[in-house]
This record gives sequence, C-alpha cells and structure tokens, in this order.
Amino acid sequence: MPGLDGTGELFASFVQALCGQPSVQIVRYPVNDTLGYQELEAIVRSQLPAGGRFALLGESFSGPIAISVAASPPPNLVACVLCCSFSRNPRPELARLRAALFAVSPSLAPTWLIAGILLGRHTAPSLRAALREVLGKVPARVIQARLREVLDIDVTERFTRIAMPVLYLQASADRLIPRGVGEDLQKLNPAIRLERVEGPHFLLQTQPKAAAAAIKAFLVAK
Repeated sequence: MPGLDGTGELFASFVQALCGQPSVQIVRYPVNDTLGYQELEAIVRSQLPAGGRFALLGESFSGPIAISVAASPPPNLVACVLCCSFSRNPRPELARLRAALFAVSPSLAPTWLIAGILLGRHTAPSLRAALREVLGKVPARVIQARLREVLDIDVTERFTRIAMPVLYLQASADRLIPRGVGEDLQKLNPAIRLERVEGPHFLLQTQPKAAAAAIKAFLVAK
C-alpha cells in the first residue's frame, strides 16, 4: 500500500528488487477522491487476496490502514510490514498549526524542497522526475485531505491487538518520521521486529534492494 500520493507508481524499483519472490499486488487509491482512512481501509480490504497466504505492507501514510487490517485480519493474512510509518500523528506539534498548514496549497511547494525531505541525499534526477510526475497527478485538495487524516489518526489501540508477526522498517535518515515512533511501537508490542536501514523516508525507492532483503528475511523466518 502506497504513501501519501496513493498511486503506487513509485514502487517499481522495490518490486524489481523482490525478483518475484514474493509476488506483489499493489493497492492504489482513487486519485481524485478525498477519502478518509476508514474509506481507504474499505478499498484495501476489497482488494486483498481471497486465497493463499500473504503479508501486508503499509508505507508511510498507509501504515494506519495496515495496522487496522492486521488487527482484524482475514484468515490468510500472516504478517504485517510497516515502512517508515506510524500508528498516530508522528508530528503532534503540527496539529497546533493546522490552519497555517492548509492555508497554502501543497502544489506550491517546490519539487526540490519535497525531494530534499523525502529523498535526502539520494536525490537522483530519475527519482526527482518520478516524484514530480506522480505529484502532478494528485490534486492538491486530495493531498490536503490525506494530511488532515494523518493529523487526526490514532490506531495505537488496534496495534496492541495485532497477533501476527510485524516488521517495522525504519529509515536511518528519515526527516518525516522520528526514530522514537518505531521504538514506541516496539515497546507496545515487544514481538515486533525493528529493522533499521540506511536511507531517507523514501526507503523503498532509494534502498529497494536493502528493503527487499529485510522483508524477505522476515517472511522466511515466519
């Protein structure tokens, strides 16, 4: 499940790094609809595999959805992976700036600034171009609606009810999600496996091989 853009178009390198093992089904969110977490969860559940064991991966924005599904899972869901994600607003200080945050359209933010936050020093021209193309497909009102959802979400109680194995991939140089988020989740559920990978918030895009290797090792162990 994709990050804030919801398109799933930034997973190409990561899917390639998996080399078909395991096979991947990408859930994509409607581009033009301002849907909340509950509505997006319904979309995710409608696309889950009906047969065969599978694991669920929630990147960044989609983590709360992955947590909600894993807390009340279908019988063939056997593991959950959270990548640079959260169970509640990872930046609570921003809630106090709600009005200011949404006074200006996200579309006015320069690509170099967004790339610097998401990609860090891994700002290869091809990645910047892909990011610019994807963001151009998602209306500003949809991005704003999803940001509002992040400010208000809290599925921590659901996280404590997850009985299946959970892997938390933590980026070493994440400028969006504080390191303490993953560590706090591990305290809530000591069985969670926390794996730090060198890279920025866009871990699956900038370090696809390392992320794929961590996920494969986790799934094989289960």
